[in-house]
Amino acid sequence: MLKKKKTVSLLLTLIITFSLSLPTFADTSAPITRLAGADRYATAQAIAKAGWTQSDYAVLAYGENYPDALAAVVLAKKYNAPILLTDTGSLPKITKQALTDLQVKNVFIIGGIGVISPSIETELQAMGITPTRLAGQDRYETSIKIAEQISAPSDLIVTTGEDYADALSIAPIAGSKQIPIILVPKDYMPDSVKNYISAMQIEKTYVIGDSSLIADKVANQFPNPERIVGADKYERNIAIDKEFNSNFNSGGMCIATGEGFADALTGAAYAAKLSEPILLVNNSPTDETKKYYQERLTNADNVYIFGGTGVIPDALIQGLSGSAQNDAPSVNKDFSASEIAQLLKPSIVSIEVSDSNGNELGYASGVIATSDGKIFTNYHVIDGAASAKVTLPDGRVLDVTNISGYDPKYDAVVLQVNAKDLQPAKFSLSSTAQIGDEIYTLGNPLGLEDTISDGLISTIHRVVNGETYIQISAPISPGSSGGALINEQGEVIGITTAGLTDGQDLNFAIPYEDFAVTKDQNLNMPLGASPNKRTAPTSSAITNPGPLNVTQTIVVNSFDTIFTADVTVDQIIRGAQAWTMMKNANALNDLPKSGYEYLLAKISFKLLDIDGGKSLSVVGKSDFNLVSQEGKVYDQVLEVVPDPKLDTTLYKGAANQGWVVFLVKSTDAKPTISYGVNDDGTGGIWFKTY
Repeated sequence: MLKKKKTVSLLLTLIITFSLSLPTFADTSAPITRLAGADRYATAQAIAKAGWTQSDYAVLAYGENYPDALAAVVLAKKYNAPILLTDTGSLPKITKQALTDLQVKNVFIIGGIGVISPSIETELQAMGITPTRLAGQDRYETSIKIAEQISAPSDLIVTTGEDYADALSIAPIAGSKQIPIILVPKDYMPDSVKNYISAMQIEKTYVIGDSSLIADKVANQFPNPERIVGADKYERNIAIDKEFNSNFNSGGMCIATGEGFADALTGAAYAAKLSEPILLVNNSPTDETKKYYQERLTNADNVYIFGGTGVIPDALIQGLSGSAQNDAPSVNKDFSASEIAQLLKPSIVSIEVSDSNGNELGYASGVIATSDGKIFTNYHVIDGAASAKVTLPDGRVLDVTNISGYDPKYDAVVLQVNAKDLQPAKFSLSSTAQIGDEIYTLGNPLGLEDTISDGLISTIHRVVNGETYIQISAPISPGSSGGALINEQGEVIGITTAGLTDGQDLNFAIPYEDFAVTKDQNLNMPLGASPNKRTAPTSSAITNPGPLNVTQTIVVNSFDTIFTADVTVDQIIRGAQAWTMMKNANALNDLPKSGYEYLLAKISFKLLDIDGGKSLSVVGKSDFNLVSQEGKVYDQVLEVVPDPKLDTTLYKGAANQGWVVFLVKSTDAKPTISYGVNDDGTGGIWFKTY
């Protein structure tokens, strides 16, 4: 992390999209068309633009997680509609533009107000569009609400609701044949699903996956179940495509990454319109995947790729056709730590940032992305900076000329320096790694250049605040932000970022595939042009916050769970006493910046109820916000918190108490603490700190 640490919230919506015809590989004349944009929202727009010139209908899904949207392709096909993506609180500009360009008159909103707020409906109505919301109490009931829009189906498709790949694999044929997709948990049948089955005359059910995904006691409650199985999502994808191969048009196929849901979701609507299969790939496609691709390619008129080269490289497509895949990850040799350090050292840089007066703000790490001067690092490294310098491995010190690109959802930025002879790192998708794999981090912690640490991958898909990270056991120290996460083959699979909790061995990296979309944006934006600011809350609760030591109860209906909790702010300490506690907690904690002081809140949290027997992660520094008396949200603080800190996992009935730290203006006498506030600033509970 940068020595002066910040939390990122980017406001600029990128609107770069493209449709690109690529060279044909192997012995086929089928053109390969890539439909992609700068991010998932822009890719959805590119797909919609390619597939539809006008549409009375569109389907709108939440862009940051998959549960509600998995069954939506069938509905999209019924109404000959594209699927577009949205944030929770407002429509991205590129989505609004797509709706306008397509002259959409009606929009189906998929999911409840916890994932797509009522403000979206207001925006649509202001555009002259009629919104219709399809939502249930959970993902399973939402799939039923969608299924109820399909008239008298004779067949059903049943997939797990705990992952996205199976539902998206079968979505094109489900859309073409108008077969509802029903989501179920592994071990029980939701009442909403039981009631739907009993009301319909179903003759056959396709159950995707074996009993490890959907138990027999669940599958057998469906009429005439037939399983389609495979050892993993890629084998099941091919099994599905083969099962229905005769039902597809022979003229082409579609390809999407299996390591993220968004491109496959929006692309599946187009695949259903074309009546073509969707092929899910990772960075190392299986022989069965290659074989199916080559068989379909024989008679193909077109191949569509959903997503940019950061997620599906051109070399991967070439490898599918049986040609040499020079850029594919090496799997033949594992390097030692010393070999990896030597291999990657020419690609790791130091970054120093300064304010407009030339005062040093801090330092961090970076990874060379291209030979012509593009450097990957974290956005918070340059947030608020007026200038930055990059020290190359050969000792040259170059000024950062501009921000070449950044991702609006992740702490990711590409800096540009004037150089044409740099040595970029070798990159690979994080899907090539597995839990328990040995990994290395290489960067400049505390300004110490070329420092390598080792550890293990704890999980590939750790969701924190709605974003997905690689969780690792290798330490991430101040100055390590923007460094490389490296596998044993010497490939960079992620970019290290600030530890998002203070727990032992809880360190994180941004997956390379989420970072790669920034590489080709070429924004040419000066430093400081996109300041990190969050919108002021609009909830009326801010005007009447609860007092200290008074418990408030909140019911939260998030995108994947519903829970009820009691929350109490028990104690507030600020100023000199708070700084003493922070200094004692960790000697490396920074002094408050000029005009600010630390505010420590001791908060009690009790989980009263939660759906499905789940657990709830409670992380004080990310779950609670401090809001000024003028109504502005303060930046989160990443310093080490005194023990006990509020950082735990709770099951129903359990409670925890701990400290949360904030940085507050010394002159701000009456800030408030909020919890559970929606992305648009509404709702939640509020507490006095005075």
